[in-house]
Amino acid sequence: MTNIIPFRPARDVNVKKVFDAISRTRHVVAWLVLVSILLFMFAASIDMVLRLLALPDAGPPVALHLGKFDLTADAALFGLQDVTLQTCDGSPSASRQIAAFLPADNPTARSALLTHCSDVDTLFLEDMAFGVDVGTVVPLASVGWRDEILALGHPAYLMLKGRFDTPNGTMRPLLTTPGALERLVADLDAAWPMGVGLCLDLSGDAAAEARDVKRVLATLRPLAMARGAKLCLAATVDAGFLGDAGVVADADLILAKGFHEPGRLPLPSAPQSWFDTAIVRLLSSVPQDKLIMALGTFGVQTSSATGRSEQIAYATAMARTRMAAGSLSVDSVALNTKLEFRDADGRAQRVMLLDGLSFANQLRSLPSETKLALWPLGYEDPAFWPLLAGETPRVALTRPIRLDRQVLLSGSGPVALLVDPATDGLREVTIDPASGRVVGQFYRVWPEPQLMRRIDGGVPDAVVIAFDGMPPANYMSEVLGQLARHGTHAIFTTTGAELVDNRNTARRLIAAGHAIALRASNDLVGGGLPAKIARLRDRASAMALAGETGWRSVLVETWGQGELLPTSVAEFSSLVALQKQGRIRLPTGERVPLDPELAAAFAERVVSTVFIEGSQLVRFDLSNAALPSTLATLPVILSEFENAGASFMAPDDLAKPAGGVAMYASQDLTSVRDRFYLWLLLKADRMLETLFFVLLVLAVLRSTAFLVLAHSRRPRKKVN
Repeated sequence: MTNIIPFRPARDVNVKKVFDAISRTRHVVAWLVLVSILLFMFAASIDMVLRLLALPDAGPPVALHLGKFDLTADAALFGLQDVTLQTCDGSPSASRQIAAFLPADNPTARSALLTHCSDVDTLFLEDMAFGVDVGTVVPLASVGWRDEILALGHPAYLMLKGRFDTPNGTMRPLLTTPGALERLVADLDAAWPMGVGLCLDLSGDAAAEARDVKRVLATLRPLAMARGAKLCLAATVDAGFLGDAGVVADADLILAKGFHEPGRLPLPSAPQSWFDTAIVRLLSSVPQDKLIMALGTFGVQTSSATGRSEQIAYATAMARTRMAAGSLSVDSVALNTKLEFRDADGRAQRVMLLDGLSFANQLRSLPSETKLALWPLGYEDPAFWPLLAGETPRVALTRPIRLDRQVLLSGSGPVALLVDPATDGLREVTIDPASGRVVGQFYRVWPEPQLMRRIDGGVPDAVVIAFDGMPPANYMSEVLGQLARHGTHAIFTTTGAELVDNRNTARRLIAAGHAIALRASNDLVGGGLPAKIARLRDRASAMALAGETGWRSVLVETWGQGELLPTSVAEFSSLVALQKQGRIRLPTGERVPLDPELAAAFAERVVSTVFIEGSQLVRFDLSNAALPSTLATLPVILSEFENAGASFMAPDDLAKPAGGVAMYASQDLTSVRDRFYLWLLLKADRMLETLFFVLLVLAVLRSTAFLVLAHSRRPRKKVN
């Protein structure tokens, strides 16, 4: 039988059919395997997310139940912004020109300025004072504070306040002592920066002689000209020297205060009849284009037992009066608001308050074109702003009073926790139909800001020691030994991935009585996909800590801002949300300098802060670059703290649960599946990096092989 060899094209078709059948089979199998893997990964991902979401929160530590707002503690008032601003860009948007006074180093005024950046066009900064007898100038504000405010970009004047009073209650004459004026000029020449105005504040003595005032202004004029700056004169609205044409002509600007300087007696700060009488004479002697009228926004709280007076904000006055179940009335003659209550020791307290009622009445006495200054900014009744916008007193004063953008922080300690949320207030007013003045008010609901308390765990005047990272294994004994010699328990901040890589280190730290705070790179409680991913990774980190040590973290670090109390609304909401989860956020605190020679001076400064402001957190750097310096400064810092009498606060003091066993919950990992999920999530970044690297290597190899094969199979010339 003859074998017939198929013609080449027919043979190629038959071979192709055979291999096509095999390829189709492999193709189907490959797709089935791929789909199965994807379905498995999808199901595992859903299961992993559900498992992490089912993980319980840390549970509330006992620090969340330490009582109500402390009425007797000094409290700081902060303002919250929609975003965290650092500069005031843009022109003022208010229809009326508004200036503002900022007390020295005052966080309330600074946060209010950032909130009302576009509403304020001129700043008056409390900066210096001088004794009117000898002329010596002393600073009232830190240089950093002044530079920070000036950097915001608004025109500014530095306030130079004259001190007239004496211990026996008499007033000193203005710079009549030989050499006093020369000393004032010499001190100012060294302290007055270029391009910034100066405002000579003589409101301490309304009876100062006009000739003395003109002599001082004439002496300061060359200094102002050399700096290209304006010269301002400040006084109370009833000051006699403001009626002198020469005084008015020598000043570039007249700042008239529509209130008395606060004193020891609980008297009305701005009686309406006094203001009306003084303003008529003032407007007849000072041109409108040279006048700024400062209207008070503050309250003066006076103790009946000690006579001690304190200048407080509207929000502070409302919170203290409401918490003490105090009373409110309106002085029928002065038309100033009066608050009365008893403090925790039973001593009677009285607050004479310049609020929306007095502000509305004073506005009614002024021409509409008068420039105004809020004195000080940040202390005002929220009704001030609608009144400035042109609303009638009845509409502006009966609006809901919202103080949720203000936070009153009291107490001492390295962490802050919410005590009571803000409450919107409702006010009713009585307006005299004949005069149009507001003559009475009544609060149906007392307004209240956010009330927060600093927590020191019951250990006053203490220092919390914290470390960035965990010590390397070869330095572990040295770090733990130094802490043990001083009887100190510290906090080590780390991430879940670092925990997995350093299991033995974490176990040794916990066994030695120290704490681990989990660090997150972004918000753990905000909205959006990144925040949700951060929350899942945080739960995975908590699982990692529980899996390695049997404990779960209560302390947490997030945002990276570092302030004890944040200034943006979003960060404040995160702080409260973390608290509801049973978490306590650690601030950055004071960072230890890397230079060992600076360690002793640093410790001395921190100890001074501890005894004045309360317990502080001190942070050491355990990064590889800083580790040698940290090991050198650690014993110096600890010894200085001990020698100065400061205590060391243990982490358990901050977050010990009601049961009193430990600051962490029990173990959460229960199966191999959980451990695999944990490892997968915490190693996701490294796995993705490895995957991309492998794909890159494969792509390079494939391209190289293709080039080699193409080169070996290229057509060649036939050789005969």
